[in-house]
Amino acid sequence: MLLLIGLLSFSCSNELNVIEEKKDIPIVYGFLAASDSTQYIRIERAFVDESISALDLAQIPDSLYYDQLDVSLLDETTGIEVNLNRIDGNIEGFPREEGAFAQDPNYLYKLDAGRLELNDSHIYQLKIIRGDNLPLVTASTNIVGESNLITPNPLSLNPVLDFDYVDKTTFSWGSGENAAIYDIFLNVNYDERPTGGVYEGRQFTWKVASNLTTVSHRQDGREFYTKLASNLEADSNLERRFRGCEVIVVAGNAELQEYLRVGQANLGITSTQDVPIYTNLSEGRGIFASRFTTKLEEVKLTPKSLDSLANGSITKALNFRI
Repeated sequence: MLLLIGLLSFSCSNELNVIEEKKDIPIVYGFLAASDSTQYIRIERAFVDESISALDLAQIPDSLYYDQLDVSLLDETTGIEVNLNRIDGNIEGFPREEGAFAQDPNYLYKLDAGRLELNDSHIYQLKIIRGDNLPLVTASTNIVGESNLITPNPLSLNPVLDFDYVDKTTFSWGSGENAAIYDIFLNVNYDERPTGGVYEGRQFTWKVASNLTTVSHRQDGREFYTKLASNLEADSNLERRFRGCEVIVVAGNAELQEYLRVGQANLGITSTQDVPIYTNLSEGRGIFASRFTTKLEEVKLTPKSLDSLANGSITKALNFRI
């Protein structure tokens, strides 16, 4: 469900506390992913009422969510249409972060695995019927295909990464069908224990690069050690051992690229702060797009990088053992 983390979050400022004429404005955040077995779409309504402030409405589930919605996905190529079921994300392991919005319940619309095949040569339409003679809400998107990793080499029996203090580390991948923008993440898996104690698994996630429009990225190798040093506790009573990395490439389609471009278009120091709003919905605001997550697990470090991790000046205090 997770794609480019933070994209599904609303941001609130003092300007949210506004009272206006009552309106019904659907808000949609949906990302179809052929790499996921189950699809989730968030559908809410905007907080506009003539007598209650938006900040107060945001904490009232009956104002945040529609009572009844008919939500479906249509494969425009085959004509197959399936309904989505409303579920509580809190129950399925997707709790809503604390903030201005009511956390319980946390309603999402779910498409279970196997009910509709996502094909990267097809177009899919989201349809939302709100009732009360309100206009039909629609949005369409294509599907992002897999972006196969090239470097590190997934065909190797022992894929490795080399983080050098001087040279850059290369990540590269093939462009998946309909892919337009990419993020790269690195999950660093390690074990940790108090001296003489029992090792327990830990993981640190590093967002290596974001909003890339090319299929390769060269990263300063020193930053790998700098990120670990700034996020892991330096404690002489803790011992650590490196277990491996997961290299993750998240690809998004053109709708997602445009959403990000427009959202960042007027945020410079000379901007008016009148941020333009992108939506591909027929009614309301939000984004209906597609992504694909490619992951390569059990990537090791070269012996030289392991030595730098354990004995290098940046991470020596972290007590990694080799």
